[in-house]
Amino acid sequence: MTTFYYAGIGSRETPPDVLKQMRHVAARLRVLGLFCNTGDASGADKAFREGAIDCCQAFVPHSKRGVIKAPFIKITDEKLVRWSLASVKKYHPYADRFRRQYSIDLHARNAFQVMGVDLKTPVSFVLCWTPDGAETTTDPDHTGGTGQAIRIANANAIPVFNLFHKDALERLKTHLEGLGILTSA
Repeated sequence: MTTFYYAGIGSRETPPDVLKQMRHVAARLRVLGLFCNTGDASGADKAFREGAIDCCQAFVPHSKRGVIKAPFIKITDEKLVRWSLASVKKYHPYADRFRRQYSIDLHARNAFQVMGVDLKTPVSFVLCWTPDGAETTTDPDHTGGTGQAIRIANANAIPVFNLFHKDALERLKTHLEGLGILTSA
């Protein structure tokens, strides 16, 4: 049986009604057997973690201090860390402007959210919310880390469904049907 992953991500300032929707959708996707890749941020990441419960892996920056407990994943494999750090320069148009290593690390973890814990297991789709409704390559000033994940998804032909758009869930349903996860009723 194939295991399907998705990235459940978005803004820390996601509106409360959308956070509720994220928890509900993550719970429904959990029932369907999908696993959520997310982060450790408040807002959207937290909503997806709460909905996906035990079908969730949340990635934290590799330089984050302190004890990391499940389901949080801190990547320490140096080869994977180097690749994720290189992805910041590859996909972020303003990567040369970052002055703090932690800012770079936050963007680097997006590679794991989209490409998986081994960077070879891409998600089947990205489900997110951004204030500008971005689903394609975006201006990082408006989408932050979510924009980095969207750019990585776009570069790897991974569909993005932004809950900013009223038709996002209907398009996601069609995608899930195409993957054979849902059947048309």
